[in-house]
Amino acid sequence: MFLKKSQVSVEFFILVGVVSLIVIIFIATILDQIKEFQDKREYLLIKDAALKLQKEVYLAAIAEDGYTRQFTMPSKLEDVINYSITTGNNGTLVIYTDNFLYAVPVPEVTGTITKSTNTITKTGGVVNLN
Repeated sequence: MFLKKSQVSVEFFILVGVVSLIVIIFIATILDQIKEFQDKREYLLIKDAALKLQKEVYLAAIAEDGYTRQFTMPSKLEDVINYSITTGNNGTLVIYTDNFLYAVPVPEVTGTITKSTNTITKTGGVVNLN
């Protein structure tokens, strides 16, 4: 009689252990998928911002002298992701975060892009920022 009660206890603890292991694996898989989704979202947001800036610079480059336009860059992407913007003297615009970097080619520009309202102009055949 005592043997049956202890066998039921052992089987119960084995079942609880297996169920706990399955739940832990399930939660780990879900957390991994959430992380992948967040990474993909961050990458797509910086890509979108880079392409927007590239479009602004190309529009100014093909426009005639006297072109002026204002556009705004947010301080954070979707109010969550902090990012930085740099323009290289080799005709490259780079937007990067702690995790990702996205670079696009642009015509030569003078000035810098800020995380606020920017003014892009073209005078004397040169594209100027701010």
